[in-house]
Amino acid sequence: MISGSSLPAPRLWLMRFKSAAIGIGQWPRTTQLFALALLLLYIPVVRDTARAWFTDENYAHGVFIFPITAFLIWTQRQAIRRAVPQPTMWGLALLAGGLLLEIAGYLVPIEFLAMVSLIPVLAGSILLLHGKALWKVVRFPVYFLFFAAPLPGFFLGKISVWIQGLSATGSAQSMKLLGYTIVQTGNLIDIPGMRLGVEEACSGFKKLLALLAFALLYGYLNRLSPGKRMLLVLVAIPIAIVANILRIMALIAVSSAGGLTAFHAVHDWAEVFVLIIAFGMFMLFGKLIGCKTEEPSP
Repeated sequence: MISGSSLPAPRLWLMRFKSAAIGIGQWPRTTQLFALALLLLYIPVVRDTARAWFTDENYAHGVFIFPITAFLIWTQRQAIRRAVPQPTMWGLALLAGGLLLEIAGYLVPIEFLAMVSLIPVLAGSILLLHGKALWKVVRFPVYFLFFAAPLPGFFLGKISVWIQGLSATGSAQSMKLLGYTIVQTGNLIDIPGMRLGVEEACSGFKKLLALLAFALLYGYLNRLSPGKRMLLVLVAIPIAIVANILRIMALIAVSSAGGLTAFHAVHDWAEVFVLIIAFGMFMLFGKLIGCKTEEPSP
């Protein structure tokens, strides 16, 4: 028997969308115009940043950041409605600083600055137009937008090279312990009849960025204390490195057995498989430190 109160999923989501649209329509006219101005201002920024999401594997996760942020804000809709308006002029300073940061991002030019400027701009706008109560509710989703920004090249290079070296050495030494004949020269790993290179694109940096974003999101959704959230962030780093070492070890084993043909056959699948393992390890650690056992923290 079908309950008379149930609605098909598409119709339910349409009703929710209409409800949100009505809510925006009830904003003061000045607030609507201000929101429209910010939207028009940042459309080019997001468009330019999106190129990195679709062309650089290190930032492929950026495609999901805005939808996740929107979902997190939607889950807090009741708390948002209850937030008492108490506008503060301190928001004007944040707003001005964010806009200056966006201008700097275009003048330098550094896409990271232009994209990250959205965070102080949103924070300042919320404080200026509504107040601290609303900012306290939505601050995590706003901060989460940081992961949509591509890091500057000079910063990315240092971290990526560090992880690249750890991955190459860790995998080579581990395979030696398992009895494989390995000769390592920097990031080059020689096995009988074949040479494997741990390139920067395979350094594991993209796993690290994705896991760091997932660490913060996982801790937030499970209402962990700030201390345990930080622990999740810290453990994401060794998990990303270990996962990449396991990936390279698997490729060495496959290449030793089947040569170049086998290497190409499993290369891309190994990346997907190890990502699954990395997220599984991370979620297991999250359970071990007590997810869903503490009171919600802002």
